[in-house]
Amino acid sequence: MYMLRKFYYTWENLDSDVQKIIKHIKDNNWEIDAIYAIPRGGLVLGTMLSYILNVPLINVRKGFKNILVVDDLSDSGKTLNSIPNIKLYKTITLHIKEKTTFIPDFYCKQFGQNHWIVYCWEPKDSKTERDGTLQN
Repeated sequence: MYMLRKFYYTWENLDSDVQKIIKHIKDNNWEIDAIYAIPRGGLVLGTMLSYILNVPLINVRKGFKNILVVDDLSDSGKTLNSIPNIKLYKTITLHIKEKTTFIPDFYCKQFGQNHWIVYCWEPKDSKTERDGTLQN
């Protein structure tokens, strides 16, 4: 049986990581006109960054030059790789998994494949599903 280890990502973790992200954006002089947050995992991060950077949170990637695409996790990389012309945008995730096929321009922490991240905006009793087995 494939056992997953849960990591509980707190609001304090999020606040700290948002500060790291803002520092990275400023230190690297990224110009950002808008933020596209991948539903649903990227919406909390996208909203926070939108307020801090004072740029719109958009749901269509047209009409803006410098778009930042954000998500909570690049697990397999499938979601981020599915965005047309993804390489034209700056990308940020809170986390990546070690076997992801998409490495964003910036991420806060890498996890092994055996970790399940329970984000602060999710129910604490979040269940994980792998290989047809349900784990607590």
